[in-house]
Amino acid sequence: GYIEYGMTPALGATAQDMRGAGYSGETHYVQIAGLPENQTYYFDIVSGSTRDDNQGNHYVVTTGPTLPPSTPDTIYGQVFRSDGTTPAVGAIVRFEVWNANGGGSSGISSLLSALVDSSGYWYSNLGAARLGDLSGFYTYSTSGDLLEVNIQGGSHGDACKFYDTANDAPASN
Repeated sequence: GYIEYGMTPALGATAQDMRGAGYSGETHYVQIAGLPENQTYYFDIVSGSTRDDNQGNHYVVTTGPTLPPSTPDTIYGQVFRSDGTTPAVGAIVRFEVWNANGGGSSGISSLLSALVDSSGYWYSNLGAARLGDLSGFYTYSTSGDLLEVNIQGGSHGDACKFYDTANDAPASN
């Protein structure tokens, strides 16, 4: 799986799955870094011989502004298959912070993600969460706000859990 993208509908650039260009599996995880701020990009998603080009319209995203380094707040957890012991290698963890106590930013943060490693662990820097419009960092309480964690595991299924931000390092299995 890979992403074809560019600043025009002609696309022109390719970003491969984080596990390498030859990776073949049920989930794909592509990160694109170093793009200029406040630029519109067009992209298609390619998996095997299938191209998802949004019915010929390409998908469109606009990058946010460059922000100073965020305050680190490492969150992590471990994901297992339904047997409770086999690590869910290659599952994708997507998460957002919800303002549940009225402090900090309102609403829901932008989406963040992580890839489950060979031991079943995922980790990320929650301090890098941005506002929905990407204009700044999303501020949250270290206790009292909610972290919504969605796990996509291909044919092994999907799961969703909510955690209080006080219990996100580690998040329960």
